[in-house]
Amino acid sequence: MAFDTEQLDQFAERRGTDGQILLLIEPRNRETGEIVPMGLWTGDDHQTFTVDGVEHFFLGAGAVIEVPPIRAGIGLEVRRHRVVLPPLLDEVKLALQIYQAAQARVRVWSQPMDINSGAPLSDPRRII
Repeated sequence: MAFDTEQLDQFAERRGTDGQILLLIEPRNRETGEIVPMGLWTGDDHQTFTVDGVEHFFLGAGAVIEVPPIRAGIGLEVRRHRVVLPPLLDEVKLALQIYQAAQARVRVWSQPMDINSGAPLSDPRRII
């Protein structure tokens, strides 16, 4: 995995790193049948990120999104990965009422953040 210059500079400082998880769920609207992207991320504030060349709005859900470690492997094995969202969040309640999330496409990125400013350090790296 190649790192950007900004990331390498932050690594060289040896003060730590800050990585956030971006989660883009593409559920189907129960009324219209249309697929509507819904972004959540582990940051505190709502924010727009550019992922795979497209801007998406991500709702800040904080550290309550539980994303277990993702295992990489060689081959064509289809794997299931469970992301746990607490049902008490207003964003999650709304999503479950309006959207059919079962079997929805989900993409996950790791977003390196600047440890001084909290701003995105480089482009998100897709992990799923």
